[in-house]
Amino acid sequence: MARSREGLGLPIAVAFQTSNRSNAKTKVKIWKNKEIDELINANFDVPGIPKSAIIKEIVIGNELTQKLMEKYKDK
Repeated sequence: MARSREGLGLPIAVAFQTSNRSNAKTKVKIWKNKEIDELINANFDVPGIPKSAIIKEIVIGNELTQKLMEKYKDK
């Protein structure tokens, strides 16, 4: 799949948990060089996120990425 240059400037952040337990820590993974289509087409089979992870939120953009980091910073 050919990449278009329009979406490469926006970071993509994914908040996920590694298990379904209530005390599992929520982690945030940020990509600055991928497009959202690449992540969805790969079914999130990317380094850093296990296949059994529970995805909480996906955001695109600088401001939303910062808000997501602040939201899950202490959890």
